Amino acid sequence: MEGQPPPARFGRFERVLVVGYLGHHADLVGRSGVVLWRDWFVRPKHLPTDDRWMYLVYFADEGIYRTLLESCLQSEGCFDAEADHLANRPEFSLDIILDENTVYIEGTYRLPGRFWEVMTFQRTDVPSLRHRANCGGPWEWPSGIAGTIFSVPRNVKLDRDCVRRALTEACGYSDWVEISGPDSMVLR
Repeated sequence: MEGQPPPARFGRFERVLVVGYLGHHADLVGRSGVVLWRDWFVRPKHLPTDDRWMYLVYFADEGIYRTLLESCLQSEGCFDAEADHLANRPEFSLDIILDENTVYIEGTYRLPGRFWEVMTFQRTDVPSLRHRANCGGPWEWPSGIAGTIFSVPRNVKLDRDCVRRALTEACGYSDWVEISGPDSMVLR
């Protein structure tokens, strides 16, 4: 059926081996990781394969998250437990490099005992920080991943300190650790 994704070859928390690459991540060939999430996409014509799925793969040995195409992966025939991929501490990751003119930030965060969630920050016409959040409610992205949308007053600089303060206010944790986490675009 037109517009429907084909069946995905790999499931969540499936252990996979990187067997190839298309233009990036050649250094990962031969390494094992775990599929944390997948996202269907319309394949650009320049890709030489029938890839229709992107996979967010976690490589525990390096502590990195990478997005890889289906044709680059091979199943190892086993799965991790979901509990192995929940946070032990409050963590966040930003997708972009911040500068003086930043008006929009997107990234990911996770709370103790929870999976990755997506966050966005935008400077807008609000008198004080506002958020529509899963930290205290049932909001989620269309993909099913939970998340938080922050509106920040225009006169507030969007930087790491702003992100930490906002996450502390919204989620109640003050000991946030910034790490290199998963790409928010794949999760949402």
